[in-house]
Amino acid sequence: MRTSETIDQLAAALVAAQAEFPTVTKTKVARVPTKGGGEYAYRYADLPDVLAAVQPVLTKHGLAVIGFPDTTAEGGKPALTTRLVHISGQWIEATVELFLSQETPQGQGSAITYARRYGLCGALNIAADEDDDGGLAEASGRARKRSPGPSQRTASAETGEQVSVAQLRNIGRLFGALGMAEREKRLEYTSAVVNREVASSKELTKREASKLIDLLEHDCGPAEAAS
Repeated sequence: MRTSETIDQLAAALVAAQAEFPTVTKTKVARVPTKGGGEYAYRYADLPDVLAAVQPVLTKHGLAVIGFPDTTAEGGKPALTTRLVHISGQWIEATVELFLSQETPQGQGSAITYARRYGLCGALNIAADEDDDGGLAEASGRARKRSPGPSQRTASAETGEQVSVAQLRNIGRLFGALGMAEREKRLEYTSAVVNREVASSKELTKREASKLIDLLEHDCGPAEAAS
């Protein structure tokens, strides 16, 4: 993270703005089929949802968030820098590397949009996703009772409940729709999304799986994600 020489005015404005942010309306619904023939759904807020909720409050307090394509300091890899600026000229920014699911303009655009969304939410401390509680209810009873391995227990203990069986099936389907068949590439992609080393998708938590599914569905497009 980098900042201007001083951020006292920015900090005061951000504290005031956070007290006024409304609850972000999650208008997007992802529907996932279950093995039993039914389906479950969970809601999430995309970038336009988040912007619509926070933009008036940011403007009121002289704040703005800018997300622009950049390159990493080491290696010059594609990246996105998110900068929170104040009318005084003070600013805070951070840069994250972009991980493209496809080496195409569409893949790059999807990665940028995804990074903008999470950069914005991170800078403003906003939650734009919800846990997949419905999916857990639909999962196999035997799968829920199955004891997790050591790596799964570690992930669950540190960051939340274990990934559901339905989420695992959906992740596999979406990777297939993107043409990513190699296990090594899938794990590399997953590790980049959740920002930790993942040796198996079964190590994910529900929240991490929801984050991964969100990006995969965005990259697949509406038609393939719903198929």
